[in-house]
Amino acid sequence: MLKIYRLLNLLLIPVLSFILLSNCGKLGLKNTDNNSPSSCIEFSGPEIMGSVESDLIDEASGLSASRKNSGVLWTHNDSGDQPRIFALNLTGEHLGIFNLLNAENNDWEDIAAGPGPVEGVQYLYIGDIGDNSNDRSSISVYRMLEPAVDQDQTAITIDISDVDKLEMQYPDGQAYDAETLLVDPVSGDIFIVTKNTSGSSIVFRNPAPHTSDTAVVLEEVGAIGLGTSLFDAITAGDISADGKKIILRSYSNAVILDRDISAELDSAFSGIKCFVPVNESLLQQGESIAFDLDGKGYTTVIEGPHPSLKHYSLIN
Repeated sequence: MLKIYRLLNLLLIPVLSFILLSNCGKLGLKNTDNNSPSSCIEFSGPEIMGSVESDLIDEASGLSASRKNSGVLWTHNDSGDQPRIFALNLTGEHLGIFNLLNAENNDWEDIAAGPGPVEGVQYLYIGDIGDNSNDRSSISVYRMLEPAVDQDQTAITIDISDVDKLEMQYPDGQAYDAETLLVDPVSGDIFIVTKNTSGSSIVFRNPAPHTSDTAVVLEEVGAIGLGTSLFDAITAGDISADGKKIILRSYSNAVILDRDISAELDSAFSGIKCFVPVNESLLQQGESIAFDLDGKGYTTVIEGPHPSLKHYSLIN
């Protein structure tokens, strides 16, 4: 069943797309040359790497490059699916289903890789953070050890019982819709960026270490906007494995922020925004983006059956 928000999108997007097309001559793309400082890095693309093979992935709402397994991506469906994540390789071939036992998919919106309680071990974090009606009293992030996967393996199905539920609340009992989960590879802090069409999304932090003993009240640490239209609402993000860059995307564009790893990550949200392409029309619901492991490129995927994996490469 479609969410009310998606139904509104289906009704509004054709009309607004026509208006933008009439004004700009391009559908769903910003002029990155005019919006980015001359010092910004540039990316070419997209290169179509393949398409998502699995029929079970029809609302890919998060994407993360494995920090443990070369050539592997992690994704999951939006709300309504079982509590499970999927492994696929860089061309979209299906590698496996990993069921999170004792977890719930209320509204899963993003996935991130990062450090955890055991030093030197890689973890996955799945954000049950969506709240279209702004009525959830708390949100959750599930944490699990990143499984071992080979990029050429035959697809497998595995049940994961060792899953931590990290419960969080916004300050003053407020509720927000959010689709972006970030885990800082330097500090281990968890960041949530709200989804807001007014032009300013709030950034919240849950400082490490994280335990499942009690709900943590998130700390508001900043704000960032990509624009003021419906299509500029922030729908996904990622941090490079070295912690030096943050990427955030909306339906229509994406930005990269530089981060000084000697400083707190939240200081980057007030820095220079370098616009980079996502090259998707506004008729497509793009809610996923992930840096390559080496940070020299990024991949996007839209919702829907068998979407293309679009890759963008750093221009040297």
